[in-house]
Amino acid sequence: MKHEAEALEKKIKNLTKSFYIYCKIKGEPSCSDTIELLNDHLKKRTCCRFICQYMQLWEVDLQNRNGRHNVVLNYHEFISRSLTLNTGPNSSIFVANKLNDINISKNFPNMDACSAFAFVFNHEYTKKYAVPKNLAQETQVSTSVS
Repeated sequence: MKHEAEALEKKIKNLTKSFYIYCKIKGEPSCSDTIELLNDHLKKRTCCRFICQYMQLWEVDLQNRNGRHNVVLNYHEFISRSLTLNTGPNSSIFVANKLNDINISKNFPNMDACSAFAFVFNHEYTKKYAVPKNLAQETQVSTSVS
């Protein structure tokens, strides 16, 4: 019985250590803090799973103005991703993500879905690329969402 308890204690310590490393937590939080962190992490992962299920379809809007080609991907009014291509001698690509926090909160009440969306997507960012081959990478990122 004592050996079983020691083996279980060792497994608990290994799992706790792995969790701290995974979440990049320094130091050793108390047992109650660890349980709270783990519960928060599991809630976010659950929200992520629901988000991935709901994000299977997306709308595409194409625009062309003054040498700029804009592709807007709209994921059920939760997040929009804009890819803007500037053509010409100094061609470039702008990629921007925008979360719709109001719609997310309305559709996922009683959970911190906005944090889950931010966790899943690299939201609220804009990147500029000067090389067209980066468009392929950004397109792959966009399609991996759905």
